[in-house]
Amino acid sequence: MYFMSYLFNLTLKLIEGELEESYKAAMERLNNFFNIGWIHNLPSVFVVEDRTTIDCLRNEKTEPWVVGWSDRRKVFLLSREKMKTESAREYSIDEYNALLAHELCHLFFNSSTNGVRTPIWLNEGLSGYVSGDIQFKEKPKSFSSFLEFFNKDGAEVYDESAFAIKVLIDAFGKEKILELLQKIKETSGNMTKGKFDDLFKEVYGFEPTYDAFNDLTSPKDY
Repeated sequence: MYFMSYLFNLTLKLIEGELEESYKAAMERLNNFFNIGWIHNLPSVFVVEDRTTIDCLRNEKTEPWVVGWSDRRKVFLLSREKMKTESAREYSIDEYNALLAHELCHLFFNSSTNGVRTPIWLNEGLSGYVSGDIQFKEKPKSFSSFLEFFNKDGAEVYDESAFAIKVLIDAFGKEKILELLQKIKETSGNMTKGKFDDLFKEVYGFEPTYDAFNDLTSPKDY
């Protein structure tokens, strides 16, 4: 159940300790990757205690896999203690720290592209890779679905996207990714799949296709 309403009573409690240290570590990692010195007006993180509150905040009935999201300079996470009962699976502390970094990474992505969120696979893939969330995912045998998630979301986008980013960075380095984000930023929000494919080819020399990504993988365990 979620509430179609606009008036709520909120009680805030400052969180200190382990999660605070995880936040600092995540911000340092993301600043280093994106070459952004984000030290002022830092993102706020809100820990949510149950699925009903998530549905209320998002004003929609959410799927069990929705355990975190970001909005401008705010990140929302389902409490780790409630993961087992309020989501599709239980999280370890390492997975939870990666989840925090994953959602913060979306804010860095938005900053790097001036608010352009697409392609979703690039946004989610970069967040999954840089956050370390990729280590908790099963490697796909081949790429066959992530490109479908250009301007739509879904649980399946997480299956391949982080590994697609990994093969790009392994083959060409992170600077190419940052160059691609800058070119997306220069579109001023006027982004289509065709335009993105052109920008991708301009940076990498080939169009983003499954064959191209599969060719980048090696027989070794990537």
